[in-house]
Amino acid sequence: MPQTVIFATVQSISKDLEKFSPTDFDYLIVDECHHAAANTYQKIFTYFHPKFILGLTAIPERSDGEDMLELFQNVAHKMDLKTAVERGVLVPIRCVRVKTNIDLTDVRINGIKYNSQDLESKLFIPERNQLIVDTYLKYVNGKKTVIFCASVDHAAEIAKLLRDNGVKAEAVSGRDRVEIRNKILKDYETGSTNVLCACDLLNEGWDSPHTTVLFMARPTMSKTIYMQQLGRGTRRYPGKDDLLVIDFVDNANMFNMPYSLHRVLDISKYQPMAYVLAPENKRKLDPGHAVQGRKAGSVAGCADRCRRLRNHRLVQLAEQRQGYDLAD
Repeated sequence: MPQTVIFATVQSISKDLEKFSPTDFDYLIVDECHHAAANTYQKIFTYFHPKFILGLTAIPERSDGEDMLELFQNVAHKMDLKTAVERGVLVPIRCVRVKTNIDLTDVRINGIKYNSQDLESKLFIPERNQLIVDTYLKYVNGKKTVIFCASVDHAAEIAKLLRDNGVKAEAVSGRDRVEIRNKILKDYETGSTNVLCACDLLNEGWDSPHTTVLFMARPTMSKTIYMQQLGRGTRRYPGKDDLLVIDFVDNANMFNMPYSLHRVLDISKYQPMAYVLAPENKRKLDPGHAVQGRKAGSVAGCADRCRRLRNHRLVQLAEQRQGYDLAD
């Protein structure tokens, strides 16, 4: 076999192993190698006998909680998110929390994730959906935004509510035909769409550097999933100053606490709109960027509707005594 480089998906090459000899390749370079414990990956590793295997991943932990070093015995190089931001490889990150009174304490869990039906029944309610929409309309309207939702149906509903309010929004999922899905993603790239709503489809294998806002509206107990979703907005892009993460915070207990940006980064201090990660020269909060000097109000006027509900009333946007408005 002549010296060459072959690019292939794991799925396709695992189906066509018989086309190759086990010794055809000197090197195997495996992207998204945090999936390496999966059967399709293991089939490839077992079949080929290269001189060297290089694994690449932005997620240093396996989703099953096991150690990556069981599969790759040596870490040749590592750069965590904090270092990448401080060195200017990725953009600085700001955060705002939007609290709700949704109670997740009785949502069943299997140890590593929420029961999907329980979670959807808790989150797929008009008041929480409207809170998501109102937050977008009041604070980041027009910005390139990805909203991570609790389910495919939840994503479709949020996109519809946004369109009903004049926002160029679409939901995208694995249910879509390939040509439709590709068109939705292309429209987002070209500016025909400003907001993408999704559940898991965009977690990996998709990149859009001009995304400037992420809505974390889907609670997850998986640090891997949260980090994957966070990575959809951290890439640099001309004219992009930073990434704004909006964490929707539902009530939970210590046994089923979802991940948030601060929990993922192990940061306890929260100040709305402050840089959570940034180079040294940007770490101080720019007062002109966020502080309006007035007490936090209800998000986009939906408090009256929410107060009438016993279990699902709106809590103020800011967690502090004094409020901060998101910058335009």
